[in-house]
Amino acid sequence: MMRDAVYILEPEDLVLTVNRRLARLVREQQDHAQRDRGALLWPTPQVMPLSAWLEQCWEQFLDSQESSPSPVRSKLPTLLTPWQERLLWEQIITTSAQGSLLLRQAEAAELARQAWQRLQEWQVTLHATDLYDHEDAEAFYAWSEKFASICNKQGWLDQASLPRFLQSKLSQLILPKRIFLAGFTAYGQPLPPLLQQFFLALQQEGVSVADWPSLHKSAEVQAVSCATPEEELLTAARWARERVIEQPTSRIAVVVPQLERSLSQVVEIFSRIFYPGIKPSQLDARSKLFNLSLGASLSSTPMIRDALLLLSLGRGFLTIEQVTGLLHSPFWRGGEREWAERSLLDERLRRQRFLQVRVSRLRREAQHGERESPACPQLAAVLGDFLQRVQREGADTAGRTELRKPSQWMERFASWLRQLGWPGEQALSSAEYQNRLAWQELLVLFATLDKTAGLLSLNDALEQLARMANDTPFQPESEQAPVQILGILEALGGEFTHLWITGLTVDGWPPPMEANPLLPIAWQRRHGLPFSDVRREWEVAERRFQQLLQSAEQVLCSYAEQEEEQLMAPSPFWQRLPQQQREAATAVASGETDYAQLIFQSARWQWLQEEEPLPLAESALEVSSGVLKAQAHCPFQAYARYRLGARGRSEPGLGLDARQRGEVVHAALHQLWSVLPNPQQRLQSLHAATEIYIAQAVEQVLQQAAEQWPEPLHPFFRALESSRLCRLLAACVVLEQERQEPFAVVGQEVERTLRLGPLLVRLRLDRLDRLQNGSLVILDYKTGVSRVEDWLGERPQDPQLPLYVLAQNENGSEEIAAVAFCQVRAGACQFSGLAVADGLLPNVLHFQKKYQEMDSWAALLAEWQRVLSSLAERYYRGEAAVDPLPGVCQYCDLTPLCRRLEQGGAGSHEEEEA
Repeated sequence: MMRDAVYILEPEDLVLTVNRRLARLVREQQDHAQRDRGALLWPTPQVMPLSAWLEQCWEQFLDSQESSPSPVRSKLPTLLTPWQERLLWEQIITTSAQGSLLLRQAEAAELARQAWQRLQEWQVTLHATDLYDHEDAEAFYAWSEKFASICNKQGWLDQASLPRFLQSKLSQLILPKRIFLAGFTAYGQPLPPLLQQFFLALQQEGVSVADWPSLHKSAEVQAVSCATPEEELLTAARWARERVIEQPTSRIAVVVPQLERSLSQVVEIFSRIFYPGIKPSQLDARSKLFNLSLGASLSSTPMIRDALLLLSLGRGFLTIEQVTGLLHSPFWRGGEREWAERSLLDERLRRQRFLQVRVSRLRREAQHGERESPACPQLAAVLGDFLQRVQREGADTAGRTELRKPSQWMERFASWLRQLGWPGEQALSSAEYQNRLAWQELLVLFATLDKTAGLLSLNDALEQLARMANDTPFQPESEQAPVQILGILEALGGEFTHLWITGLTVDGWPPPMEANPLLPIAWQRRHGLPFSDVRREWEVAERRFQQLLQSAEQVLCSYAEQEEEQLMAPSPFWQRLPQQQREAATAVASGETDYAQLIFQSARWQWLQEEEPLPLAESALEVSSGVLKAQAHCPFQAYARYRLGARGRSEPGLGLDARQRGEVVHAALHQLWSVLPNPQQRLQSLHAATEIYIAQAVEQVLQQAAEQWPEPLHPFFRALESSRLCRLLAACVVLEQERQEPFAVVGQEVERTLRLGPLLVRLRLDRLDRLQNGSLVILDYKTGVSRVEDWLGERPQDPQLPLYVLAQNENGSEEIAAVAFCQVRAGACQFSGLAVADGLLPNVLHFQKKYQEMDSWAALLAEWQRVLSSLAERYYRGEAAVDPLPGVCQYCDLTPLCRRLEQGGAGSHEEEEA
C-alpha cells in the first residue's frame, strides 16, 4: 500500500483484521500516513482482529446489563473461553464409549471443537441420516449432542455462537460508523454465512461495512530453482540480507509454507546469515533484523520452562533430567550465586545413576558435600522450607489425594513460586519481563477453568497448566524488523517492497487439503464447507497466489529440485511464470557464502610463539595406561583429561552402565578362577558342580556391587544381571576347555610398573597363566569389541596389552609365549591376540602373521617399546594438538572443549560414518 494512498481513519472508524499481525501492520500504516501529513498528535486508530472486537462487544453488552434486575442478569449466558470449551470437549470424549478407546483424547477434543465451530459458522446441522456408517462422524454426533445439552443446561455460550448472540443485541451496543474488513478477501475463502449475516445486521443498524482499500502493485516476478530446501532457505536469507543493506527502510518478506514444520531450520539458517557466530538464544529481540510470524511455545522459553519444573517439586520427586534443569537454572533463589556448586551436585547425582530423585533426597545431597562437590547451603535451605510448607498444606488430606479447583491451585502455584524465589535474583531483560507477564496471564486463564474442569489433583493441575503453556505461542514484542518470515496466511493482506515465496513444489502449493476428519467428506462438499472440495481449494490457492504476487514491488518464487532422496517437481503456479524470467538460485544472491566464511577467508594470520607447557609435577609422573591410550587417540584428549582433570557429564540409565558391567564381569571371573586354581585339570570333572561355582561367584560379586551402586542394582535389575553373568561365565568355561596346551592360573589382578622415558606407568594384569614349558600367557578380559590391529602403528588405538607385555618382561624373567584378549560377550566368547607359535590359544595366531616385518618376538617387543616411549615423551612435553584418530570423536565426551565436531573437520560424525 503506497503511503500517499493510505486511507486515513476517522475516530469513529474501525478496522477488523483476520489476525493480530495484520492489525499491527494497519496501525503502523496509519501512523506513517499521519506523520507524512505533518501531524504531531492523532487519535489512536481502532484496529483489531475480529475475534478481539467480538469479545469487546460481549463485555460492552454485559456492562449495559448492570442496571437490569437480578433475575434478568442471572439468566444471561456465560461466555466460555477456548480453553474452557476444549476442556469440556475432553471430558465428554473421555467419558464416552468411543472416546475411551482413543490414545490421544486431547487431540480429538480439539478436532471436535473445530468441527463444532465449522458447523456453527456455516449454519448447517449434522443429522443422524448424514453419518453414512462413518464411525468418526457417529462419535462426533454423539459428542456434539452432549456438548449442546450441557451448554444449554448450564447457560453457557460457546465462542462459535457469539456472533449470532450479539446479532440480536446490536441495538444495545455502541457501534462504529464505518467498519473496514482487512485481509478477509485476500484469504480467498468466502466469509462464513454466520459472519455474512452478522455484518448484514450491522448494516441494517446503520453501520457502513466495506473492504479495507488496498492497491495492487505491478510486481517484477522471477522464478528461481534451488537444489535442496536448505539451499533455498540459504539463498532467500542471503537475498534478504542484501536487500536490507541496499535499502534499510525496505519491507522484506519471506513466505515459508507450513512454517511450523521447518521453524528450527529457518531460525538456524537466518541467524547464521544475519548474525554469524551468535546463537539465536543470545539475540536481543529489540535488535533483530528478522522476525518470525510464528512464535515458540510459552513452555519452551527458559523462564517458563523452569517455572513448571519448580512447581513439579510439589510432587515430591523429580526425574534426573528435571533435576539437571533445576540445578542449572538461574530463575530461582541461589541460582546465580550457587551455580558452580549446583552443577557439581548434578554431576554427583548422575554418577550415582539416579533416574528419579526424591526432593528430600535432593535436599540431603545438597547439605552434605564431597571433596570434588561442595555443599549447596542455599539450595538445601530453600528445599527444606518448601518441603515443610508442602507438608503443612497436605496435612489435612490424611494420605488422600488432594483435590482442588483450578483457581485454588493457581493461588498455590503462585505462592510456591514466590517462596522458591522465581524468577530469580537477576534483573530481567525486556523479553523476560514480557515472559513473566505472559505467565501471569496464563495463570489467570488457568483459574477460569473452574466452570468446566471441576476438582483436580496436583498431577492433573500441573499437566493441564503445562499443556496450556505448550499451546500458548509467545513472541516478545520488538521494533518492526525489516525482514518478516511468514506463513502463507500471515503474508496475505500484507504489502511489501520485496517478497520471496519458497516451497513452490507440486506437493507444497497448493497446500494439502485438511478437511475435518470428524465430518463426512461428501457431506462437507455438499454444504460447501472449506477444505473439502479439491476444485474449490485449487481456486482458493490460485487467488491467494495472485494476491501475494501483487503485494510487493519485487517477487521471487522458488522451489527445491530435490528433498533428501526424492526428486521434486515444481508447482503448476511456478511453471506458469514467464520462461525468460526464470533464473538459477546463484544468480539471485551475489554472496556465494555466509558471513562466517567470509570473515574466516579474510583473516590475516598472526604467528605467535607457543609457550612451553607447564612441567609435570613429580606426583604426576606416575600414570595409568589410559594416559598413553588417550595420547594415541588424540593428544588434546590426553592433556585435557589427565593434566587438566576435565571429564564429560555422566549419563544415568537403567541398570549398570558399560563400565560398571565390565567391572562386574572382571570381578566375577576373578572370583571364579580363585576357586579353580588349576582349572584345566578340574574342568572335566566339574560338570554339574560348575554351575554351583559360577552361581556362588556371581552372587558374591553382585552383593558387593549392590553395596557400591545401590541405585542401578535394584532387585529387578540385579536378577537380570545375575542371569547374564551366569551365562557369560559358563561360556568362558567352555572356551577354556578348548585350550590344547595345559596351563595353570598363577596370578590375577597382578600389579606391575613400567618405566617409559620420564613416566612410570602403573598397570594391573587381569590374569597370568603358566604353560607346561614354564612360559607365560597374559590375558586381559574385554567385554567390548577388541582387535589385534588396534595394537599396531605409531598411534595404536589400544596399547594396553603391549604395555602389559613390556611391564611383565621388565618385572619377571619368564618368557612370554602369548598375549591375548579374552573377549567376554554374549555370543562371542573367544581369544584374540598374538603368540610365538600357533595353537597356544584357540584363534590366536603367530605374531608374524600380523607383524610380517618382525623377524623375532624380541624385535616386536622392541618396536612396542619405541612406539610407547614416544607417546610417553609427547605426553610429558605437553603436546596437546587436536588431532584425533578416525572414529575417536564419536565416543569422546570432551568435544565441547575442543569443538572439533562444530568445525566439521576430521573426526566429525559424517566422516566416521563414511
